[in-house]
Amino acid sequence: MNVNETKEIFIKIITSTPGIKKLHRLSYVDSILTISEDDENISLEEMVIANETSSGWNFQIAISVLEDIRVKDLNTELYKKLFYEFKRKKIKLNNLTIIVKGVVNG
Repeated sequence: MNVNETKEIFIKIITSTPGIKKLHRLSYVDSILTISEDDENISLEEMVIANETSSGWNFQIAISVLEDIRVKDLNTELYKKLFYEFKRKKIKLNNLTIIVKGVVNG
């Protein structure tokens, strides 16, 4: 499976998860992962960093969550959904990195 197909599955799950208000673009600056300035003209696929390794797929994403959402529960739910969907499609999930940029009032 290629990068675009795995990103589509990932984005479908992220965008259907209650509590996530916004996605933010990530980039590497001098090999340090940073959150870039928000740009309205950017696609969701460009906001997700996905790499395939010998151990499986690694995903990195930055999000803003709604107020009163427990981030630990949100992370657990996302991981379970991704693990289930990837296992169903015979894709190995290795690492999921979620950076919470902030909290947004509903």
